[in-house]
Amino acid sequence: MTQRATTMATTECRRLPSFVSGLALLWAVSVCASASVIFTIMVDSMDVPPALCVSWRLAWVEILQFVPFCFALVGVRRSDKVLGLVKEWHDEGTALTEEGRSRDTIDEANEALLPRIVGAIPWMILSGFCFGVHFSSWVYSLQETSLTHSLLFVSMGPILLNSSAWILFILGLNSVRPSWAETTGALLGFLGAVISLGDVGRERDVGHTPTLHGNLAALLGAFAFCGYLVIGRQLRAWMPLWIYAFGVVGGAYVTSLLIAFAMSEGLSLSDVFGYVHRPYVLMALYLGAGPGVGGHTLLNALVKYITPLTISTAMLSVPLIGSFMGYMVGLEGLPGLYTWAGGVVLLTGLFLVVLSESVTTAS
Repeated sequence: MTQRATTMATTECRRLPSFVSGLALLWAVSVCASASVIFTIMVDSMDVPPALCVSWRLAWVEILQFVPFCFALVGVRRSDKVLGLVKEWHDEGTALTEEGRSRDTIDEANEALLPRIVGAIPWMILSGFCFGVHFSSWVYSLQETSLTHSLLFVSMGPILLNSSAWILFILGLNSVRPSWAETTGALLGFLGAVISLGDVGRERDVGHTPTLHGNLAALLGAFAFCGYLVIGRQLRAWMPLWIYAFGVVGGAYVTSLLIAFAMSEGLSLSDVFGYVHRPYVLMALYLGAGPGVGGHTLLNALVKYITPLTISTAMLSVPLIGSFMGYMVGLEGLPGLYTWAGGVVLLTGLFLVVLSESVTTAS
């Protein structure tokens, strides 16, 4: 098989009907947004500590990902074996086995994957730490500020990444200057966040009152998510999806559990395994299967079929969908005037950042 034919075959297998990929994206975004409602119910109505609630979700994600992880690991071992046969054939002139002939599309310049995966374990742990802090901070904010404010501030990751890029550029640690269009979007986002603070402290008939410290907790979640994204972009460039997801979620689970013990007194072993107890099992399972595997993991898989710009833009609707869901189930009242105005400006800024980053990457 020629290299051109191989490339065409690979491209063909990555095509999906647009309505299928569109429905998958809609599903993933919707279930991600629904997590805010389920977390709020568990934290407010069922008195589950925020970080412990996060650990329950991540525990179910790990359980559900275990079998795909094992299959992916077996696939890596087989690929490494075939790669070794190909190298042996070239280096020593030995004849290829049937297994070697069936894998003539192997890139002979690639190194074995398993040693790379083992070497990347510290990075997966660090990414998982960031992911665990992100979730724990965000779910904590759900009980300290309004649902809409929490979702808006935790979505500011792209804006914080732009700010970090400018700091690195000014310090001479990065030679690439962020584009002015992207920076304009970031400034708009910050302006929208400041405008929304006009509703801080205003009592509401339904839901939590917006607070500064609750908004800052959500912003900490956004900052931690940046670390997860930066590391994840490097690892996902070569690491199989299920191995990456299993390792990172495992690190996030341990992180959230440690935060739960640090912030909550008297946690028992029964609390740690609360995700299998009758009062919580259905909600915890939904968080793992829905927003976990059917949301974040599905979005990682859809990158092969949908442009990152489309996915990032779709994710900007999470604050809107999540707030609407909260309103429909009676957890959230209508946002105040400053939140409406600031939210529109913030989401507009986020869209500019995402669009400008996509254009810069393409060029």
